Amino acid sequence: MEFLHDFGSSALLRFWLPVGIWTLLAPLSLLLARRMSGHPQLQLKLRYAVLTSLPAGILLLNLIPEAPSFLIATPIHDWLIVVGDDVVRVDPIDASEFGWSWYVALGLLTFGVMLASIVGWMRHAANHIALHVYRSSKLKPAPESLQSLAADIALEMGIKQPFRLMVASPGTIPHTFGWRRAVIVLPEETRDELASRLILSHELTHIRRGDFAAQYAEHLIKATFIFHPMVHRLIRDLHRYRELSCDADVIGMRPDLLKSYASLLLDFVGTPTQPKPSVVLSMATSSKHIHERIQTMKTTYPASTRFSAIMPIALFLLISGILTLGRITSNQPPPPPPIEEAPEVFIVVERMPEPVGGMKAIFDRVRYPEIARRAGIEGRVLVEFIVDEQGNVTEPKVLRGIGGGCDEAAIEAISGVKFTPGMQRGRPVKVQFQVPIVFRLPTVAGVEQGISVQQRRIETDAASPFLRGQILDSRTKEPLMGANISIKKTGDTTQRGAVSQGDGKFVVNLSEAGKYTVRVSFVGYATTEFGLEIGANEGFSVDVAMSTVAVQLDEVEKN
Repeated sequence: MEFLHDFGSSALLRFWLPVGIWTLLAPLSLLLARRMSGHPQLQLKLRYAVLTSLPAGILLLNLIPEAPSFLIATPIHDWLIVVGDDVVRVDPIDASEFGWSWYVALGLLTFGVMLASIVGWMRHAANHIALHVYRSSKLKPAPESLQSLAADIALEMGIKQPFRLMVASPGTIPHTFGWRRAVIVLPEETRDELASRLILSHELTHIRRGDFAAQYAEHLIKATFIFHPMVHRLIRDLHRYRELSCDADVIGMRPDLLKSYASLLLDFVGTPTQPKPSVVLSMATSSKHIHERIQTMKTTYPASTRFSAIMPIALFLLISGILTLGRITSNQPPPPPPIEEAPEVFIVVERMPEPVGGMKAIFDRVRYPEIARRAGIEGRVLVEFIVDEQGNVTEPKVLRGIGGGCDEAAIEAISGVKFTPGMQRGRPVKVQFQVPIVFRLPTVAGVEQGISVQQRRIETDAASPFLRGQILDSRTKEPLMGANISIKKTGDTTQRGAVSQGDGKFVVNLSEAGKYTVRVSFVGYATTEFGLEIGANEGFSVDVAMSTVAVQLDEVEKN
């Protein structure tokens, strides 16, 4: 009984506290995700960040040095919370107040959860073994024609990972499993080349994105937290958005085949034959979700931005970080300082310091180092310093520099400026201050490499014409991500546009046939314009090689 008491008291802080915090944060995070872009790829990443933050936060909480002791025999001491200039003391929590029987019950509950997790992991291992048996006994190599078609599609998609193409009994749903050497399984039945190409494109997209490994990890988390309904909800959402995202990728490569792809999905509605292990990725769908998948394919989403790329990572770090705040030191913290005693150095005061003569007084002192000019070094230097009670700059240091002498130039410029001192409660005080200084070289006309535009007319059965293509660097032939493509019909003020993806490719759907002007621009590259005349039942493929613009190293921009 003593052991259960100690185990329950430890589990309260090590496990149940972060689980409870995560249970409150997860719905709020999903609500935030719904208010953002509806692109299935972003929704998939956001939900994966929320799911993985639960085990990551618990792991960090138990690894940090100041994690609570396994045996909590002493009271949990005061918590100190700093709010502005005030320090708030939270009343101490005595472990004995929680009750002996409650800790014993919590210990029993934690043991039950551990047993359920062990059963879940055993089932997960059984699924893994079943996949090996299924691969060796139920599958056989696909015909040479399908092997060749799959190799061509993989080459077009830039997939270098090895994979096997196998066939199973007729009626089997196409599916994929494995990550080091993935296996694609197709039914042993005759399909035309277009249907086979679409199926293989779907399955190869799963391989390119590493979806099997991600889904495998999801089921490990599900086995560990099998008791939590929010975990089950997130995994259902991840499965749905994974297929929606895969559909979007396939249609993004071939927008003219949307109708054919939707018809193919309708063929798989129902309960087709497929292996039982839940970690298998398949095109299987239900009548409940088929409408959503087809409607999603028809939607044109804005191109991904840097914000949408870092948002899932930021959400993961935020939730994981909050969960680790449950750590509690076993040492008695020092008493809060009296409110009357001001800290030696302030960060925020009633009246902040200001440079005499304004920010211009700082920027007028900045000198662009000659070595940085010649090396083409640009960027932002962030300088931190203290303004003392007399308004003098003391202890300047560079928090983030760019080298080439720019860091020293920024320090020198800051050190020679006089400030009005910061004021707190009617008297001058020391204030910590930060100033960013941007060194930038101005651009001038002069193209290093020539611009080339290659156009190809495409006949299609799409309902409306379209323009697609790829933006490359004319010198390195590397794809450019983030180039702006705008297209305007002659005599019309309405513009349509897109932004090139990571592989440099883009797609713009047009409302009608006619003469169009296409404009391509990218920071640091020369802008180009050209005309196209697109018919009603055709599209254009355009490859544009952008040329860089030379710069003159003789100026600094001061922001």
